[in-house]
Amino acid sequence: MKMIGVYSRTATKDEEAIKLQKEKCLMLIEKGRKVIFFTDNGVSGLENDRDGIAAMFEVARHNALERVIAVEPSRFSRDTNELSRIESDLRKYGVIIQYADTSTSDTVLLH
Repeated sequence: MKMIGVYSRTATKDEEAIKLQKEKCLMLIEKGRKVIFFTDNGVSGLENDRDGIAAMFEVARHNALERVIAVEPSRFSRDTNELSRIESDLRKYGVIIQYADTSTSDTVLLH
């Protein structure tokens, strides 16, 4: 069974904010599922070179992710072009994108 990824990011080093993001995302995951965490703590959403994003794509390339959950789209990127690229590239690997905070987006699941 493929893993569920949880992606968290803050622009300033903030372990508590990362913890809260993870907890919110975990509420959407069925018990018994294997979860892998990808984190960029203290990295701007405008920065395109991020270790957590790179690790997420490495796992996705190996066809090991069913879906990735983030609190909201801006966790992936604050640049709309980069956000679109990330979402598109994840979909190419068959990964479903889910946002925990549905109030920030019209779309909860992107296939």
